[in-house]
Amino acid sequence: MHTTSFDIANDYFQDRSFQTHTRRPDIIVLEIAHPDGEQDYLITEVKNSTNTKTIRQGIKETLEYLAFLQQDDEFVYGSEVSEGYFGNGWNGIMVIQDAVEETASLEEQENKIKILQAPEVDTALEQVLQQFF
Repeated sequence: MHTTSFDIANDYFQDRSFQTHTRRPDIIVLEIAHPDGEQDYLITEVKNSTNTKTIRQGIKETLEYLAFLQQDDEFVYGSEVSEGYFGNGWNGIMVIQDAVEETASLEEQENKIKILQAPEVDTALEQVLQQFF
């Protein structure tokens, strides 16, 4: 649908060029304060796409947000890979547009971030947040 609407707009407005992205980050950062004074973070990157290249870029961006997250001029998850500077695997979530093919469940994703399709957010959000409590 997105491609078709882009093509129609380009045909109609022949003397204008359209951008397919805004070059602005679509990110949500949730700071979670624990009763013991410790803090956790949940970074969610949103990509309104099923394009493989866009998703790969989103994965890279989500990892960068985690790796460079700082509080009081210190990296939250350490400055070395050995320190786990991407968090615990639940600190980064990327939400993509709903894909036609079936994708791995949260439990099956044993990576540094998790990937959800937009329709899964309602049901998976509780599971994600439970990882912090």
